[in-house]
Amino acid sequence: MKKCIAAIITAVLVLSVCAPLCGVSAAENVRFVTDGGAGDGKTSAGAMGDLADAIEELATDGGTIVIVGSYDLTTRRAFIRDKAGTLKIFSEPVHSGAVTITGSYDGINYNGTIRGKTDSHYCLSGDTTFENLVFDGDGATYLFSARFNAITFGENFDIS
Repeated sequence: MKKCIAAIITAVLVLSVCAPLCGVSAAENVRFVTDGGAGDGKTSAGAMGDLADAIEELATDGGTIVIVGSYDLTTRRAFIRDKAGTLKIFSEPVHSGAVTITGSYDGINYNGTIRGKTDSHYCLSGDTTFENLVFDGDGATYLFSARFNAITFGENFDIS
């Protein structure tokens, strides 16, 4: 009986040490976002509906945000217009952890496209990488403002 209990305790200790090495905690730093999403963002089927919410959840430790299909940036709470309605700015929530925004994750292409309006601005509030993603600026200018943060345009980034 003592040998059995010792074996169980040993197994539990080994698993508790190995689990973080197997990527269990990494999944917590991924959020999926899509238009109309109403989930917690922890799976593509349960995607959340607001990029700003996803950034806030990853603000301290950083992580990956996966855009699933099409996402309209201009209908969100973090999108600001001036009184004339001409200045269109999306300002990320402040984040100290680096964030990667992508349309592909874990070998799956989710065909991520972020849609904006003519002359839209995307303002960083922390280090941000864009990759495997299309930014559709409605055929006009799309301005990125790093605001003294690191900005990286990685592989397969396209502004159409």
